[in-house]
Formats: sequence, structure tokens, C-alpha cells
Amino acid sequence: MKFVTPRSVLYSLLLHVFAIGLLAVNLEIPVKPITPPGSNTKVINAVTIDEQQIEAEVQRLKEADRRKQQEQERKLNEIKNQAARAERERRAEENRLLELKKKKEEEQKQLAETKKLKEEAERNRKIEEEKKLKAEEDRKRIEEEKRKAEEEKKRLDEERKAAEEQRRRKEEEEKKRKAAEEALQKQLAEEQKQQEDARNRADQAVIQQYVARITGAIAREFNITGLPSGLSCELYIRMIPGGEVVEARITRSSGNSVFDRRAETAMSKASPLPVPDNPRIFAKMREINLVFAPQE
Repeated sequence: MKFVTPRSVLYSLLLHVFAIGLLAVNLEIPVKPITPPGSNTKVINAVTIDEQQIEAEVQRLKEADRRKQQEQERKLNEIKNQAARAERERRAEENRLLELKKKKEEEQKQLAETKKLKEEAERNRKIEEEKKLKAEEDRKRIEEEKRKAEEEKKRLDEERKAAEEQRRRKEEEEKKRKAAEEALQKQLAEEQKQQEDARNRADQAVIQQYVARITGAIAREFNITGLPSGLSCELYIRMIPGGEVVEARITRSSGNSVFDRRAETAMSKASPLPVPDNPRIFAKMREINLVFAPQE
């Protein structure tokens, strides 16, 4: 951007004046005297006088012209110097204006940076204030939550203690109840065991009677003829209610195959075997093992 000042206008006018002065110097042409033609001596002398005068005048004019030219050259040099000085001043003024412009731009830049820094500082300040406010709110919220948590913990501790006390009382009551139940069950079990033992002894007595009857029934069907005395074997018998034999075998041989074979035949012939009508007692002797040793 160019700035127009009164000084720059003055410099421009001086340059124009200098250009017009150069044109004026170049247009000035020296005037040479013209000698008229003649034929007599007087005329020649007169002409000579006139030529001297003219020459003197010419010299004077030349001198005047030289002085004028010198004056013009001096003025021209002065104009040139003024123009150069004016140009220097113009350039200096332009440089000064450029410096002012640059300085102004720098100041504006600094102002903009300062404004930016201030705005940034203001934003940071607001952010810090918001952080502080948020931190204070968080602190209050945490304290409130902590207080509520402590109250809740206290309440839960009290409830836990109450529940623990209640549980302890219940456990003690339960222990007492279980102890009483166990004592009662133990007593009942003992009584039941005694009853069971008595019943088992009675059942065993009945079973022994029926085993003896079964042995007798098999012995009655056993053919002892021709066999050596003193032989015996162990028999396994499985029956169904009513005494019918569904399985019979020798679990220990007598060592005599004829004896063993006749024993198996006797078990089959003796079926159904005598058994008790009581289902409970029969269940205990559904499967029996007995030693078979018939006597002659």
C-alpha cells in the first residue's frame, strides 16, 4: 500500500521543473552575426569595425551565455541535488511509513497475541474455576456418600448383630431341640433295637425250627442206601412264598458225587418246603444255606 503525502507531491513538482529546464537549455541557439557583402575600402573598414564590435558582442554574449549556462548548470545541479535530496527524503519517508506500518502491524500482532493470551488465560481460569467447583461438588458428594455409607454400615452392623443374636438364640434352641430329639431318637432306637433284637431272636428261633423241618423234609426224600456214613455237604436254597424251590445247588461238595447228586434230587422232590406264613420271617429265610448230613 502506497501513502501520498504533501512532501511526495513537492518532490514530483521539482522533478517536472527540472525536466522543463533541460528543454529550455537545449532550445537556446547562439546567434552568429551576418556580414553584408561590399566592394570599397571604407566599407571594408566599417565592416571590420562592426565585426570587432560584433565579435566583442559575440564574446560578451558567449560569456553571458556561458555564465547563464553555468548558472543554469548550477541551478540544474541544485535542482538535481534538491531532487536527489527530495528522493532520498521520499524514500526515507516511505521507509519510515513502512517502518510505522510494520511497527503498527507488529503492535497489532502483539495486541492480537496478547488478546489471544488473555482469552486463553480467561478460558483456563474458567476451566480451573469449573474444576474447582466440580472438585468441591465431588468432595461434598463423596463426603455425603461416605456419611450415608457409614450410616448404612452402622445400620447393617446393628441388623447383623441383631440377626447374629437371633441366629445364636435359634442355634441354641435348635441345639437343645436336636439334643432332645437325638436323646429321644437314641432312646427310641435303643428301645427299637431291643425290640428288634428280641424280634430277631424270636425270628431266628422260628427260622431255626423251619430250617430243621426243611432239613428233615429233604432228608426224607434222600436215598442213603449204599453211601458211606459221615458224609455231608452245604446246600443253597432259594424259595418263593409257599416254599416252592426256584433254585437249589451245592455250595460245598461232600466229596462223593453220588451223595451230592442224591442231595440235589432230594431238594427238588421235597419242594414245596415248609416255610412260615409270616411274610416278615419268610423274607429273612427266602434264601438259606444249610449243612446237609443225613443220619442212617
